Amino acid sequence: MSRCFAAAVLALAAVSAARADLYVVAHASNPQASLTQQQVLELFMGRQRAFADGSFALVFDLPRDNPVRERFYQQVAGMSPAQVN
Repeated sequence: MSRCFAAAVLALAAVSAARADLYVVAHASNPQASLTQQQVLELFMGRQRAFADGSFALVFDLPRDNPVRERFYQQVAGMSPAQVN
């Protein structure tokens, strides 16, 4: 896969029933090692379409009815998915 194609994917890794972490995952060829919460917000809100190096960021989101998606937008944007869409 080329470096210009980078995908950000929201994923859930359940650590325990009481605690679960949210992750944003990019393709292994993406040179950007980490993203700030603001950068993640900009990508998922469609305000930013590229990573810092200029490579295109194709964002994939969880289905609208997924509770993890709701938690993600609450934590990252302080909004419900209904407010985001």
